[in-house]
Amino acid sequence: MADPKPRRDECFRPLYQKHCVPVLFNSLTKIAILGITVCLVVIGCMSCEQLLLGLNQNVSLVENSDTYDYFETLYLYGEAGPPAYIVFKDVDYTNTDNLVTMNLIASELATLNNTVLPPVYSWVGTFQNYISPNNVWDAACGSTEAATLGFD
Repeated sequence: MADPKPRRDECFRPLYQKHCVPVLFNSLTKIAILGITVCLVVIGCMSCEQLLLGLNQNVSLVENSDTYDYFETLYLYGEAGPPAYIVFKDVDYTNTDNLVTMNLIASELATLNNTVLPPVYSWVGTFQNYISPNNVWDAACGSTEAATLGFD
């Protein structure tokens, strides 16, 4: 059997135990650390109010990528800004009254010339044409059966 290696002399641990540990576990140090933590949390909460919400897409995109070029062209020539989406929750799409109401909302949005730039696209009208009986797609796609399927 080989002789076990001799134990190394510790040089930093005794100094740490002798000088740092008593200072860290002192009640005054604990109060100072707690006070600094509370101050940093309060400063962080106060600074959240100063942050601007939203992010320009081009800040987070790689320059000269297709998406970057798309948004640059959109800002230069379109002046429309990013697209907006309206999502309705728990809507029964098989009820024609709901579809008519959603079509009405889309047409009313198109009249807001100061805030919404035309055109406003909606899938509701196309869906109504698709599920109406005896339409062009009924024989090939069975679209009248799609009207009865759930959207969950």
